[in-house]
Amino acid sequence: MVGEYRKFFKRIWKSHKEVNMKVKVGDKVYDGEKEPVMLILDDYDRKNIANMNPECTRYCMYPEGEFTVKQIRKWMLNPPKEDWENKTKEK
Repeated sequence: MVGEYRKFFKRIWKSHKEVNMKVKVGDKVYDGEKEPVMLILDDYDRKNIANMNPECTRYCMYPEGEFTVKQIRKWMLNPPKEDWENKTKEK
């Protein structure tokens, strides 16, 4: 079992430099280049992400009945992708 974990983390460690994960919670964006970030996905999320269009870069979950789809779309695009990419490069 320990050997399997080592293989897993070596694979993750190798590939982490190729991926820059960012996580938005509320109005704050956390950058995986600056601090550890993690997503905990269930099987449903994993299947949805695996089937996403390659051009799509965002996946969201929100409390049912508290927001309209229009509000969520606006939140997902605020700040626009280009803005937070540029801000993280400046810091």
